[in-house]
Amino acid sequence: MKKNNQNIYYMKKEVYQQIVEYCKKEAPLEACGLISGIDKKGLSFWPVPNEENSPFQFKISEKSMKETLSKVERKGEQLTGVFHSHPNTRAYPSYYDIKNHSYPNLAYIIVSLLKKEPTVCCFSINENKQVTNLKLELI
Repeated sequence: MKKNNQNIYYMKKEVYQQIVEYCKKEAPLEACGLISGIDKKGLSFWPVPNEENSPFQFKISEKSMKETLSKVERKGEQLTGVFHSHPNTRAYPSYYDIKNHSYPNLAYIIVSLLKKEPTVCCFSINENKQVTNLKLELI
């Protein structure tokens, strides 16, 4: 039986660790950022300021997005994912997350800090705002 690679997001272990550490450092506020790579893999970590400065939601400013995309392009990569933390809730997209998600082709990673050990989950959110679980495979 052939594996369906569309439901898997591959990420470098180092990027995974950087995301988790950054989210823990930014707590109790939601942390956020971008992930880039090639062939829909997460190879580079780009922390971005949370313009909401809130423990309940995040926003990446247009300026931060443009600056980061410029760095991504200079590195010869494409945007492959977006991440943020949920300091006080589970690792599943909130109503706000789903409503405001503008990148249906990107992996959507959420780091929950609800328990002692962070929980990291990966999703896709399509144009119709349907949420699908993606397997997060570390490489």
